[in-house]
Amino acid sequence: VEVDARRDRDVLRAERWRVLAPFRGDWEMLKHDPRPWARMLSGRGREVVLLRAEVLRAIRDFFRKRGFVEVDLPALVRLPGMEPHIEPLRTSFHAGGREVECFLHTSPEYAMKKLLAAGFERIFFLGYAYRDDEPSPTHSPAFLMLEWYRAYSDYKELMRDCEELFCELFGRFKGGLRFRYLGEELDASPPWPRVELRETMQKFVGMDPTRADVEELREAASARGHKVDQSWTWEELFYLLLVEEVEPRLGRPRPTFVLDYPARLPSLARRKEEEPDLVERFELYFGGLELANAFSELNDPDEQRKRLMEEQAERKRLARTLYPLDEEFLEALSYGMPPSAGIALGVERLLMLLMDEDHIAEVQPFPVHFWPLT
Repeated sequence: VEVDARRDRDVLRAERWRVLAPFRGDWEMLKHDPRPWARMLSGRGREVVLLRAEVLRAIRDFFRKRGFVEVDLPALVRLPGMEPHIEPLRTSFHAGGREVECFLHTSPEYAMKKLLAAGFERIFFLGYAYRDDEPSPTHSPAFLMLEWYRAYSDYKELMRDCEELFCELFGRFKGGLRFRYLGEELDASPPWPRVELRETMQKFVGMDPTRADVEELREAASARGHKVDQSWTWEELFYLLLVEEVEPRLGRPRPTFVLDYPARLPSLARRKEEEPDLVERFELYFGGLELANAFSELNDPDEQRKRLMEEQAERKRLARTLYPLDEEFLEALSYGMPPSAGIALGVERLLMLLMDEDHIAEVQPFPVHFWPLT
């Protein structure tokens, strides 16, 4: 409503008014309406939009101050990543009178490594990634991803980046490094604990996965009440135990880096020189949430091709979508990508900590979780 008024001593008297936008809704019903735009009118949804804007600005400032270049990469790609357990979202466009199949990227990883090979030494990406997975409290098919890469570095440097970034964000948006999340006291004071994966699995599952065969993993899963059969592979059993028995216990009360994963797991990580059955990889956990996954990057094109072909074979076994290797990515590696380290961080899981929420939909402006399924 627009109102023309005049001041009469201490009183503001309306003389004319007109309706700028007719309202035919019900304000009382809006208070209980779960739809995202309605939530923005009634309170919490508006806070989500404003805080996201501030957090994204703070993240960009953090990297720019450290000499990183933000790269704006297209979501539409000809070939997505080859990870066996990640399914891309397929789409198409029309060109030259025919339909061209393509995908929404599951990660900007291949494009960013091409940039490393082209001479960009510090780069970051802040934008959406897409995966055809079931929505859950910690996952959305469309989610905000932060990835950054450092040339001439390894995964140890990325751990320091994480500590500095998180401490800056928690200090600004939580008022300090100690705060409560879902009623639990957390402490982000650095330095954060660094523990080896095999030690963590030994503690919570009672075995070292690097030494266990498939039958031992199957017995461990069955003993904990999981229904598994002879068709389950070593990798599937490993991830079952990790996700169900280990991850919920990690990062409490302090952020924790879990280091050095078995080389037999699909990844683009470099092998450890002193222990070649392990790769230089870490995952970051805090408050029971997996927040980031990082590697010292593999830059040997022959080893990379071998691993991608193994992943492609595993995708076929799992009846996943099949597509060719990204030969341009492999060619870029053959021209010489420097020793580098890279990390992917789920921004909305970080926002869950900042906003004290237990569901990713509560920190997204327009979550797919609220879409009607009809």
